[in-house]
Amino acid sequence: MGDKVLNNREDQLMSKEEEYKDIVKGLKENPGIADLMRIYSDYQKIIQTSNKYLQAIQTKFTVSTSNSSE
Repeated sequence: MGDKVLNNREDQLMSKEEEYKDIVKGLKENPGIADLMRIYSDYQKIIQTSNKYLQAIQTKFTVSTSNSSE
């Protein structure tokens, strides 16, 4: 029974992968869509790099409510 479930999962993954490839192929055939997909991918890379940089330089402040003169 376990093999049957595993095979079913593999079939579903292959089906989804083929569907994804067909969608991408269809989109690339439309004028301008491939360019938009490339630009979006480049934009995502810039955002990820920027977020890493901003996290690295982010200053953390600590506020103390105790009075040091006591």
